[in-house]
Amino acid sequence: MAHSQTTMLLSFNCWDKTLIGCFDQSSVVNYESIDHDITVFTQQLSECSEVIGPTQGAFKQSETVDFVIWSLFQRQHSWRRPAHILCHGYQRTTSRGDGGELEIVPGIPGILSSCANPYVQTLKGKPWSLLPSLLGRKAELIIGGMLMEAGVFTPIDGSSNLIQLSGTPMSDLKPQIAKPTNTESVSHKSQSLTSTGGRSHTEILFVRHRMLYARPSLTSRGQPRVGPNHLHVLNRLRKIDNETETAQVMKYMFPRQFGLHNVFTSNVDPAETAMRFKDYTLREKEIIAADQRAKRKVTTTDPVGMQSKPSHLPKRLRGAAFRLVQSIRRRHMRCPYHALLQHYCPRRVSDQAAERGSIRNASTPAEVSAFCRAVVLHVFPNALWGSTAAGAHNRTLLLRKVDQFVRLRRYETMSVHDVLQGVKIRDVDWLAPPSLDNHSHLSSTDFSKRGELMAEVLYYLFDSFLIPLIRGTFHVTESNVHRNQLFYFRHDDWKAMTEPALSSLKAGMLEECSAADVRKMLAKRALGVSQVRLLPKESGMRPIINLRRRAQRLQHGQMVL
Repeated sequence: MAHSQTTMLLSFNCWDKTLIGCFDQSSVVNYESIDHDITVFTQQLSECSEVIGPTQGAFKQSETVDFVIWSLFQRQHSWRRPAHILCHGYQRTTSRGDGGELEIVPGIPGILSSCANPYVQTLKGKPWSLLPSLLGRKAELIIGGMLMEAGVFTPIDGSSNLIQLSGTPMSDLKPQIAKPTNTESVSHKSQSLTSTGGRSHTEILFVRHRMLYARPSLTSRGQPRVGPNHLHVLNRLRKIDNETETAQVMKYMFPRQFGLHNVFTSNVDPAETAMRFKDYTLREKEIIAADQRAKRKVTTTDPVGMQSKPSHLPKRLRGAAFRLVQSIRRRHMRCPYHALLQHYCPRRVSDQAAERGSIRNASTPAEVSAFCRAVVLHVFPNALWGSTAAGAHNRTLLLRKVDQFVRLRRYETMSVHDVLQGVKIRDVDWLAPPSLDNHSHLSSTDFSKRGELMAEVLYYLFDSFLIPLIRGTFHVTESNVHRNQLFYFRHDDWKAMTEPALSSLKAGMLEECSAADVRKMLAKRALGVSQVRLLPKESGMRPIINLRRRAQRLQHGQMVL
């Protein structure tokens, strides 16, 4: 009796500290629907010979958890796994497997387990297994509704932290940004540089994942090219004195000013990219389509006098802004990328020592940061950040953010708000209208426009220059030992390290298949295709294959996911 009371007291203590989180606009739990699903679930268990049927009468806690997993998959009509913590490690079975037989998880019909889910085991064990007896009749409805519709957080012993046991993973939730209620009386000093009419700057995160696992762009001699690859707009448009090409580059740097797709106001099509925001490396088709729409509009408005008139730059981008972009193009062509790399990140691997320990061959974050900051100073002129003391302040702040960007771990990121915070835009001359007196009063709309232009420049620098620079110069990856810490390997070092490992992998683990054999296998079942990447260890390499990666396919003349 005393042992039972002690167990119950410990259970109450655990539940008192457990937090249940719900969405602000979550719908009321439909217990009738859950009750109907339980009936269907019970019938399927009874019909399946491989599965032990449910307990007569009230559901046990373990059976309720199994029902929740089954119900979440039933609600998910697409082929994707439900975005729920309890569904990790589970997937639907398919009748097109080897031999055409279904493999199931005991207690969950039609579900296959690929690995153990620790959260499921926790909810099935004590003290959670005691919860149905306390709730009494229809406890499975209450527990099932809570596990499906809410997030369950329980404390970690000996710590003030919480661990999530159920619900949509916190990493998949978007933050709710409270919008200011009154902005008219805000002074310029306290006024935030937010993107009016679109996403706030805190919502716009740099997609650092794009710089991971990159393959080098090779020269004609087969050597890795240093710097942004050949598809980058600064490498494709090489006629420095051509004003049309400069205007084209400005459309990449200031897409919002030209009415093009941008991260500040445009929606992202999930069929085009699995990332939070699009990759703007190539946007020639979009620019051509926008120019054609503008020509049709001009022809309709003035079919005689305006047909041959060239398209104009936005007023804010004429004069000083145009000359700065010309300077960026010229400085990029003259930038000694390879010499800077040799100075700040010298080679660690020789061809004769390619099989030595791998992690030691990575360039340190300090070396990579110094290289990136040196390139930014070479390519982007000082006038871009302002004059006198304000320009020096902005430049120092920018270099500090570049260093922070390089040192972040795998899943950490930065937002536009982070890089804009502290920037003094009032003293940046090119942001001002061409006809404005520098000593005149700065209006609220003018301040907002200057912040909008500076935000576009900084987003371009980090997303469309710094990430391609790192991607084109280094192979960035995590390791087998240090979890989410990132390691930067020069592409030539990485090539020398991985060639022996790939040769050994092909010789010892893989077998080459003929085209006829592949066609026969594809005729029998769906055959997944994946790329192999190598994960560095203290000594040697570990092959990694991601079979869940979504492959692109051709649809209506364009590649979609």
